[in-house]
Amino acid sequence: MLYIVYIAIDQDIAPEWEAWMTQTHIPDVLHTQAFESAVLARDPNADQATRRAYRAIYLAKDEQALTHYQHHHAPALQAEHTERYAGRFEAHREILGRVP
Repeated sequence: MLYIVYIAIDQDIAPEWEAWMTQTHIPDVLHTQAFESAVLARDPNADQATRRAYRAIYLAKDEQALTHYQHHHAPALQAEHTERYAGRFEAHREILGRVP
């Protein structure tokens, strides 16, 4: 399963946010053992006038691992992001199943 987080972050803090995501947040998410891998990708076609668009794409081990992550780990990790970048971003999430 793919767990995709769409993020639009203010352009003036985007470089610092990228560093925090790759050095801290994504490793923290992977440390939960719910995901096999993750990638942070930039989506320049979705950039807004004052924000840069990104996708954090996580490959979940399975549906059970993703559900466990959502209930036991995601609230604290999302709160940490929100506290750090309050008012400076928009985010939404999507879950996609893999085709066998």
